[in-house]
Amino acid sequence: MQQTQGKPLSGEEVRKTIVYDIERALSLDDNFAAHIAYTGGFSFHASLVISLPSAVNSQVTRSVTGGRGEILLPSDTVVTVEAERDVEPHDHVRIDTEQPVPVLVETAQGQIKEEFIKYAKKDLAGKPGIPRQKKNTVRGIDAAQ
Repeated sequence: MQQTQGKPLSGEEVRKTIVYDIERALSLDDNFAAHIAYTGGFSFHASLVISLPSAVNSQVTRSVTGGRGEILLPSDTVVTVEAERDVEPHDHVRIDTEQPVPVLVETAQGQIKEEFIKYAKKDLAGKPGIPRQKKNTVRGIDAAQ
């Protein structure tokens, strides 16, 4: 027997989901293809606004700035990437972002214990209690500066 719990997402799972969505958005932009190299370094600035309706502090805003290498030439390309995710069932978020799903499993001795199973995205369709309704969006825009 195996039963999903619909357990709420932990702070770590929310953080991993945000990083997953940003990584996915960047991977859709041709500027970040594996065969392209940037000898002049790069810099970035990212601003995040995260809504956590059930938290004590329901809106979190963070800014991150960084880069690597010396910027040799003025940048003529600015890449703007947006990633957004609507509220979805907890287990759907876990599967969509390749995180394990907590399930209750009955052992051979008849005991119930919690295990974590990593489902493939293709396994999502048709699972009881896990509706397949994808509502997150990812957009990448190239703009000359």
